[in-house]
Amino acid sequence: MSKRSLIERLLDKWPAKIICLIVSIFLYIFHQTSVIDKRNIVVPLKIVENGLVMHVGKVPSTISVVVRGNDSDIKSVVPSDFEATVTLDDITEKGDYLLPVKISLSKKLMEFDPFEVKLKNHQVEISVDLKEIKYVELIPTIVGEVAHGYTISSIEMTPSFIEISGAKSILDKISYINTTKINVSNAKNTFSTECEFLQVSKNYKIEDENPVKATVIISALECEKQFENNSVQIINLDDDFEVVSNIPKINVTLKGSMPELEPYEPGEKFVLLDCSSINEEGIYSLPVKINYPKKFEMISKSFDKINLKVSKKQIEKEENFDENQNNTEENVIEPVEEDLQNEIKDKEHKDLMLSKVEGAVKSMIQNENNAIVNENGTQ
Repeated sequence: MSKRSLIERLLDKWPAKIICLIVSIFLYIFHQTSVIDKRNIVVPLKIVENGLVMHVGKVPSTISVVVRGNDSDIKSVVPSDFEATVTLDDITEKGDYLLPVKISLSKKLMEFDPFEVKLKNHQVEISVDLKEIKYVELIPTIVGEVAHGYTISSIEMTPSFIEISGAKSILDKISYINTTKINVSNAKNTFSTECEFLQVSKNYKIEDENPVKATVIISALECEKQFENNSVQIINLDDDFEVVSNIPKINVTLKGSMPELEPYEPGEKFVLLDCSSINEEGIYSLPVKINYPKKFEMISKSFDKINLKVSKKQIEKEENFDENQNNTEENVIEPVEEDLQNEIKDKEHKDLMLSKVEGAVKSMIQNENNAIVNENGTQ
């Protein structure tokens, strides 16, 4: 068949042939439409940022995909059959960019026929910033209270600084990273424990994933305590002497560990006055000595020295007085006895003399009577 005759045959009744072609296409489309199903699938959106920048702010986490195919094929499609990505690797400066979304299909979807994939949004707007690495201090998060009288002197962290990475605008606002909770309730002694980093935002990444060691150093608090109106104890005073002056009460202030000083109560020999140097009566200025445990420190006392008047005991004076009185009585008795004896002698002498006089008088009377008698007889 010649070329001319072929053209003539094609042009023969061409309107009818064109109409038939159009009808055939319409029937094909109708058939395809009747056997192909459509479905919307939400696919995770992945940001690829292996270059100098990274995204900041809000970025769509998913993207909608419309798929068309046989009903049996469409029903077996799952989101994991797709990989939607936006690549930032070619960007080198901070800014806002409208970037295309790339979609990849799994091998299973590539075998479907017919199968059609269409993105609802072909582009997304993303803000990017330059990447940065920074070392920040690690701060422990303490919960609870240590025991009464104790305090946390310091906390040693190992490591003390950690490496983080992220967008420069974000890292500029981060100066430290906290740890998870470290409980110190009722602790009295230093202890060590392990803890982890506390990441409060996903806008940065902690590069060090090793556990953190925290050493909590606990020490006792210091305090001052005043002991008022303490009696002074006299020591080493010779038994022959006694204190005859008033002794004031003493106030003492001590400093020391709170757990030890708060319950401490002094004994009877807390405030002392050493009288070993006294060997005679008089007034003495003696230093006040405070008897307290060496673990404490004395801050003050109300008197450094006390004036003390000492005399011999009253019992000895009374004995001396009795002795002197006895000696005086003896000295008084002796002259009295002598006088009494003298009086007795004088009386005896007087009686003797009186008896002699009486005898003489009687003799004279007798003689006179005899003389009278003789005269009468002579006559």
